[in-house]
Amino acid sequence: MKNLSLLVGLLGWLVPSVYADYLTESRAGFRNIALCYENPDADAAYFRPMLVKYTDDQPTTQAGFDAFLFLRYTIHGKKTEVATFCKEDFQWFLTSCFENAADVPELNRAVRELRNEGFLKREAPIRVMFAIPWLSPKATDFGDVDGDGVSENLSTADGRRRVLNWFTEEILSRMRAFPELELWGFYMMREGLSEADGDIARQYCDVIHAKGYRALWIPYFQAQGVEQGYDLGMDAVIQQSNWTFRVDGDSGARRNRIVLAAEFAKEQGLGIELEINPSSTPQWRRIFLQTLESGTRTGFQHAPSAAYFGNRFFWPTSPDPQDRRLYAIWMDYLAGKPISLDPPGTWTQTQRDDGTLEILYTCQKPEAVRIVDIFLTETETAFFSGLTQIDTRVQASDPWTPTAWKLRRDWNPRNRTHQNLSVALPGQAVRQLRIRMTPDAGSAPPNVTDVDLDATIPPLLLSEAYRKTYTTNQPSPTVTYPDTTGRKLLDGVTGREWSKHVGWQGSLPVTISLDFHQKITFDEIRIHAHPGPSAGIRLPDSVTAIFSEAAETPRLSGMGKAPQNLEAVADFHFQKEGDFLQWKRNAPAHARSMTLSLSHSGWLFLSELEFFRNGKRLDSSAFCYRLSRAETFTQTKENPYPDDGQKLTDGQVGTDFSKQCFGSHTEKMRVTLDLGTPLPVGSVTAWVLDGGAAGVRLPDHASVRFSTDGEQWTSPQEIPLPPRKKCRNLQVVPLTHNAHKTQARYVEVELTPQGWTMLSEITVKR
Repeated sequence: MKNLSLLVGLLGWLVPSVYADYLTESRAGFRNIALCYENPDADAAYFRPMLVKYTDDQPTTQAGFDAFLFLRYTIHGKKTEVATFCKEDFQWFLTSCFENAADVPELNRAVRELRNEGFLKREAPIRVMFAIPWLSPKATDFGDVDGDGVSENLSTADGRRRVLNWFTEEILSRMRAFPELELWGFYMMREGLSEADGDIARQYCDVIHAKGYRALWIPYFQAQGVEQGYDLGMDAVIQQSNWTFRVDGDSGARRNRIVLAAEFAKEQGLGIELEINPSSTPQWRRIFLQTLESGTRTGFQHAPSAAYFGNRFFWPTSPDPQDRRLYAIWMDYLAGKPISLDPPGTWTQTQRDDGTLEILYTCQKPEAVRIVDIFLTETETAFFSGLTQIDTRVQASDPWTPTAWKLRRDWNPRNRTHQNLSVALPGQAVRQLRIRMTPDAGSAPPNVTDVDLDATIPPLLLSEAYRKTYTTNQPSPTVTYPDTTGRKLLDGVTGREWSKHVGWQGSLPVTISLDFHQKITFDEIRIHAHPGPSAGIRLPDSVTAIFSEAAETPRLSGMGKAPQNLEAVADFHFQKEGDFLQWKRNAPAHARSMTLSLSHSGWLFLSELEFFRNGKRLDSSAFCYRLSRAETFTQTKENPYPDDGQKLTDGQVGTDFSKQCFGSHTEKMRVTLDLGTPLPVGSVTAWVLDGGAAGVRLPDHASVRFSTDGEQWTSPQEIPLPPRKKCRNLQVVPLTHNAHKTQARYVEVELTPQGWTMLSEITVKR
């Protein structure tokens, strides 16, 4: 697919950069920043293992972080990079940094202690910097900051200048009490800049520079405005990779994200943010350690960096030895020591006569592999398109078992030449994997540069319910641009008015599953999309249509052996006259069902799907569809843990009340599964959380009923509940009903809350 979108940030007002290497320490004036969010327990003992490396709970002379940025994600519940603030909000921030028994006073004490003890031998001072929340022009009554009796209006340049002068002077006067620390400058709390934001950002820099200090900016990955940062006056710009925050199985960001971020940073003269999810799990440790290793490989280890770790730096004192190991490697990385990780195995590749590339991966020991990452170096005009089949076995003498497959038809422009083909596996222990990549006719052969295995994600719960559709009785979450009728994409109405569109925001793929109810013949597909590019609206990076003459929903990937009756196409082109993405060919295609998969970033808006044969639009009145990724919604106070239409059958069990769980506090929860066809149901299991933490408990009552047609139902049958437990951490509890081979297509589970009931998965066994 060509010319459908631009990389985020490459928009009109931005200009090419002249930099050709990472940000340097001499330019930045620091090497490694620790991002310090609000933590009331941040005493001197907390900061000590950040300033120097600790081994066996004792300080050493190996230096750690040399700079500390104090910032807040929210102030009084309002996000500091987007919300509207007043003088009292800024004063609260000052108090939290300077007047509580934490943060600046305690960092100052930790530095003094370590210098007196002879462990902190760094000659250069420990530098600190402070965030300045975004000065939103919507704040027209900020408060009087200069004593003239007039409240400052941040919609004016003069009002913003007065607030910036006041706030920076407040910081300067307070810092005089902490001689162990040196004020480096200030951080602009804004992760992306629209064209309208540019003047405000320049004003931040002008005021900071006038006082003799420097300005820092840490935008998100390839944010709008990132290439303009230095032109606006920033002294140091550090780019987020957002790898940790964009992990979503095989469809989320993978290791090539950090390689791409490094390449972009080197082009633009940026540093790289090191990001670790503040949870102690093998998955997050693996991502962070691979980030450090990538820093050694690509060179950004020696560039200035900022480290995001949430609001608690717990690794050096964690009871988990794997956390403490990560801390030791982290400190060695900051000291400039090269980081190299042992791969889980070795691989070889062989080119077969039929064009298939066969890769044999042998693990050092059996691994519960959940994702296979195949990394390729490709261009838009020469990339692998075809079928990847993965077979596995435990012993070399065992026969190969077809385990997973994936069809690929597109090239992701956001990843440039650093492409990945990631395949999800069930997560069963394997020792050897055979990966066969068979190109389509006319496709470039796969140019594989690396293969990586991810065994840190819990195994999938595969059952008859896996990826099946379902509905709930809970009210829909607040949707920003909803499909109000359930037919917006097939109602024959197009146009650029917002009311005609369904909207999604983010970077996860959108899939639309279509059921034509009978076999149709077509030679053209049109997807009407808003072209943007204003307000962050973009055309999709790529579109793939998968269709089949079978009634079952076709997919680009699956478990076992790849089906033989699938066809997939991806050569969609945008037609400005009509605002639609078009696929067209001379030979007719036939389908009973279809799935459209759209990769995108930012906002995606669609208004209509159309199908044609010989230039004539097909009647779509009998067609129906399902949005496999729910439209963008906002969690509300009344519905803080809403369902998204797929989390309860995605094979993943949530271990906390995160986005993996569907929760309710007062209303009954009713989930109706459609298994697609009647089958003998042996058991039904609802996977819930228990333990009492945060008010999460087992339901008061649970039941299930069955139907073959969705109209006539059996009587509700009680699901037995185990004794409730009270413990510090939440526990996953399976609630299982033995159905004794009840014939059913539809399964309905009902849970009555007692406290918060958190449901993350429903499985059905024959």
